[in-house]
Amino acid sequence: MLLKDLKDEYVRRMGGTEEEVSVFFSGASLDLLGGPAQPFGGLAVSTALSAGTYAMLGPAREATITLQESKSDLMLSCDIDKLGLYKEKDWGAPIFKTLENLNNSQYPLSGANLLFRHSIDDPSFYAANIAAAAAMTNAAIQPADALRACALNGEQHQSKTGILASAAGRAGTLMLINAKNYDYSYIRFQIPTYKLVFTVFENKKPKNLQPEFEKCFDLLKKKLPALSSIQDLKKGDIELNSAYLQDYKPFAEFALHECQRVLWATEALRGARPSALSNFGLLLYESGRELLPLFGKSEKALKILSDVAAQTELAEGSRVLDNGRGIFSLVNDAHVDAFTERIKAAVTEQASAAPVFYICKPADSGIQITT
Repeated sequence: MLLKDLKDEYVRRMGGTEEEVSVFFSGASLDLLGGPAQPFGGLAVSTALSAGTYAMLGPAREATITLQESKSDLMLSCDIDKLGLYKEKDWGAPIFKTLENLNNSQYPLSGANLLFRHSIDDPSFYAANIAAAAAMTNAAIQPADALRACALNGEQHQSKTGILASAAGRAGTLMLINAKNYDYSYIRFQIPTYKLVFTVFENKKPKNLQPEFEKCFDLLKKKLPALSSIQDLKKGDIELNSAYLQDYKPFAEFALHECQRVLWATEALRGARPSALSNFGLLLYESGRELLPLFGKSEKALKILSDVAAQTELAEGSRVLDNGRGIFSLVNDAHVDAFTERIKAAVTEQASAAPVFYICKPADSGIQITT
């Protein structure tokens, strides 16, 4: 489904004109750490351009939005003019689907700041999430109140909860939440100052790691029936079951390390000053660096791209996309042109591949794709 089709569908159902409709991607700016490890539960973070990323449609600066969910990996179309946002492997079949459990209901969310949820099967938890989102839109409401709203069914869902993340309003607050005990941390930056740059290889065949992580977790569950979350996994468990896990051992190790990184980040980012992005880029880079070997043969070009992005010092942070197509980078608006030029020159020379850039600007409710 192309962007135009998406807008047409909204206008058909909700009225108004195509010019009044905006499309937002809540997950795009928040692919911070460990996206593909989400089958492990516990401390998995939303993944940019992958299954479960929500889009919000609605008249700009109005209160009504609808939620939609992808059931498959998302990939950017090679046609920048049409910007085909949701395509499967054959680049043809639309996979954008309304959440049937919500019965196509619309929720009044002032400011449309959605505290979104990934990998929750029980529709009742979505309802709790919507309540939390509504609370987050009111500047007078403390984040802890939103967390309590999210925790309505939290105890029974802890194995699936993961990290909650939200672009909370125009101040650009990024919230990382430890789902185990609902601790929360902030990293604040001025939203207008930064853009998200997706650097992708258009002709590169992506490798979806999600099934590999799911298989790994299934194997671990057979040996460790009490395992409900990666938080419960120990390094010794992996070593003891090394022969049993075989090729899936690296996936278990990555998930364990990612959990530790997220715990560190939650503490390190607590109470960060408004401009404090120090060490954040390193955290992203280390996360992506450990993810790279899991892509196998497609690792080389990704590694070059990741290393070049980290070495330019023009980005606050970069991380490999979980679908293996490229990276995303948080770049100061003043450096975007220099960043893309340097990346293009270095990657073309070292990887013999011409990268394509998609520039996204943060919006109140996530990331707005601009063409």
